Amino acid sequence: MENKEYSKWQGIYEDVVIAGGSYVYPIGNGKFRTGYRSEDNEKDKDEKDKKKKEEAKKKEDEKKLISLAKEQEPVWKREGFDNYVAYLLGDKDSNTSDNSDENKKSTEKKEVEEPKGRSNPKIWKNDPADKLIEDRDGNDIPNRIKRQEGQNCSTAIMEYANNITGGDKDRDYYEKQAMEIYNQNIEKEALDPRQMTEMVVANFERSREHESAIRNGSDYKGALDDGYPIMTNLIIPHAEGFDEGTVVTHNVLVVGYTDDNNYIYMDTNRGGLMELGIQNFKNDNWYKYDFVIKNNK
Repeated sequence: MENKEYSKWQGIYEDVVIAGGSYVYPIGNGKFRTGYRSEDNEKDKDEKDKKKKEEAKKKEDEKKLISLAKEQEPVWKREGFDNYVAYLLGDKDSNTSDNSDENKKSTEKKEVEEPKGRSNPKIWKNDPADKLIEDRDGNDIPNRIKRQEGQNCSTAIMEYANNITGGDKDRDYYEKQAMEIYNQNIEKEALDPRQMTEMVVANFERSREHESAIRNGSDYKGALDDGYPIMTNLIIPHAEGFDEGTVVTHNVLVVGYTDDNNYIYMDTNRGGLMELGIQNFKNDNWYKYDFVIKNNK
């Protein structure tokens, strides 16, 4: 048909179905465009648009968080803090404030002498020689859990930490809490370090003594020997789906160590216990946290 025969449809119908499932819809000035559209195609387009908006928002939030940390750095340094997490916790005892030359030399020497352990994670093989904490009833802790869905490694690990310290809260509980506080769907948008700190403070009792020792250069073994797991974040290099230079971290719970200098930790990506060299857990950046879980609230 010629455009003039379609002109009567202009302004009356948004689009008009004709034979074969094609669509004809007005684009102005008596002109029409034809094409094929299905509900599935429309849904796919909507999902892609939604995903693009979510990714753009996440990048913007990351920029704001990094900017906020940099802006606040003079504040927490002036108030006597020397790391961002200690400032968020209001915990001056967690500072690593000894900056003497002697201390620096001692630290450097220790790092040189320390065995590196594994640089890539592997499945823990349940070696009897390894040190693993027990749950609060003195039983073996689970070596498998339900894997994370989407970005909810933080709430999955909180569920695991709660359960091995005698609690009965699950990841749904923490995800509802995050939605109420931050209006945030954790499966689609992970908790940032500030939010993670607030969630841990609200839900767990922590060993401040062990946290202070860790921030002053001690390893996790002292806390683990006392039966306390450590909730921390590992950096994921070259994370799939993220722009180069974007810092991506993964929440894990350290529950033991091996005799060859690896930590044993629960990885929600795999749903099981893994082991990785101690040096991979050391990071002085502002987004690093080490929460020693003493009990649940």
